[in-house]
Amino acid sequence: MPEIERFMFLVPNTRWFGKRCWMWFTPAVALLVPVLKQYGLEVGVLEANIDNLGPEDLKSRIRDFRPDMVGITNMSLEYWRQAHFSAQLVKDVDANIITVMGGVHPTTLPQKVMADPAIDHIILSEGERRLPSFLDILRGSHPDLSPLDGVGYRENGKVIIREPRGWVEDLDALPLPDYSLFDWRKVMGNEQKSVVGLGTRRAPVGVVLTSRGCRYRCCFCANALSMGRRVRLRSAENVLMEIDLLVRNYGIRELIFTDDEMYADRERCVVIFKGLKE
Repeated sequence: MPEIERFMFLVPNTRWFGKRCWMWFTPAVALLVPVLKQYGLEVGVLEANIDNLGPEDLKSRIRDFRPDMVGITNMSLEYWRQAHFSAQLVKDVDANIITVMGGVHPTTLPQKVMADPAIDHIILSEGERRLPSFLDILRGSHPDLSPLDGVGYRENGKVIIREPRGWVEDLDALPLPDYSLFDWRKVMGNEQKSVVGLGTRRAPVGVVLTSRGCRYRCCFCANALSMGRRVRLRSAENVLMEIDLLVRNYGIRELIFTDDEMYADRERCVVIFKGLKE
């Protein structure tokens, strides 16, 4: 039974291997931080992308935090090599650190990810409910991941992929994002630019996800696998509560809504925009 008391999120540096920089905050980490805090773990965040860390700096910060488990995520399949390189750097620091990868890369290509011996486990699709269940099993006296859906692991040298089933239905029941472990002046205070040219104009900048899922079938998008085709909505009141937090605690002056299809319910959007005006 492994001791898992300290969990570190790791976001790789998009600049590694000569790739174009995607200077964009990864919202999934802030969504999962409060989940793991409520679970009772000591949580750290290693933002190698925003801090522009090199491999040795990254390893130094891992040594300083001494995690029992490191969760790796990246923003796009374009940066898969950076994510795998990060896992190897973790193992270089201490081979006993458990590595788990989540996000779009393992969700869409689970077999490819698990072919990397530096990655011990993967979490597919949404992590808010799945990650605590995963930890419960690993911390138990007789760990057996077979009853859990949406995970990948090895058993007697064989890769096992358990396809995800179902979605988080009540998004309002999830905790609001937690930015307390970030250097928010770097996360929100600088101009952010995506690889597709979308950029911010006025800092500090807040990022909000008001829904999950998309009914459309664009050939370039992995949303159907990662979030499903049925749109699930947060209530306008819950969204405005998060925006109030961003304004009150961080003084944001610009908002980016990162939904795949925010206007699935136009009336809800009107309520949100009226709330912003007020």
